Amino acid sequence: MRHRLIVAVPLVLSLALAGCSSSDEPKGPTLSPSRSSGGPSVAPSPTAAMEKVPTGVTVPLVRKGQLTVCQWGGGVPYLATAAATGGTKAEGFDVELLTLVGQRLGVQPVIVEVDRTDILAAQALGRKFCDLTAGQFFALPEGDPEELPVDYTEPYFRRAITILTADKSLTTLESLRGKRVAVESSSLLPDEVQAAGVQTTELDEAAIGAAINAGQFDAALIDSGLAAHLQHEDKTGSLIVAGQFGDPGDVVFAVAEGNTVLREQVNAALVDAGRNGHFRYAYSQWFAGEPALVPGS
Repeated sequence: MRHRLIVAVPLVLSLALAGCSSSDEPKGPTLSPSRSSGGPSVAPSPTAAMEKVPTGVTVPLVRKGQLTVCQWGGGVPYLATAAATGGTKAEGFDVELLTLVGQRLGVQPVIVEVDRTDILAAQALGRKFCDLTAGQFFALPEGDPEELPVDYTEPYFRRAITILTADKSLTTLESLRGKRVAVESSSLLPDEVQAAGVQTTELDEAAIGAAINAGQFDAALIDSGLAAHLQHEDKTGSLIVAGQFGDPGDVVFAVAEGNTVLREQVNAALVDAGRNGHFRYAYSQWFAGEPALVPGS
């Protein structure tokens, strides 16, 4: 089936991307399977190993011995390149999940940065340069007029607009009237925010948590994933997340159209991780609270 992939552009950290062609050898760091810093885990470390691909099933991969992942966008806390973090390996929640997928397949995931247009045109998959694309993609329902030749996996993350604040009384849109409210981008806000009479100011996402704690803003209306990450990283313990506004979007990975075996094995890995505790553990390394979506549940 053909589906349209929407990249969550305003939620992405700016990265310097290098264009790739189908003849290029994949370059870039492997994916880091563990968190390098941040708040404590709230989920117990799982002891069960990931299930392997069943005997007799051959998963077609572009390059033997590795899962080649095309990436554009994402950023912290989802999928940030080594260049973006200043480290030696890519990291983020998506990285944790891709590592678990690699464990099922018995291969090492390798991240490859590609040009945005190649991702949106599905060229990176269609020309068999990559096995899978990642970077917090929203998949629209089947039948959308702007279809792409890709198949997407089951969703593994759900995002909406939510309130981040240090004031427990600010839990509704009505309570934000007359308050100093930060946003990443006013274009992201659902119509109900404007209808409620909330006035907002755009602010870089990296500064939002500190600005609220410093009293420069009363609250922020931001992506729920970013809000949960900022709460997780908050050393003061004062930030809270409340409410959900607009229609939530489910996030997926994508494979080339017709690569049913790989799609099924990625789905199986996500469900396995959801059941054996690895998914919740990975989530707790990057986000506060409970995940809005757990594969297989």
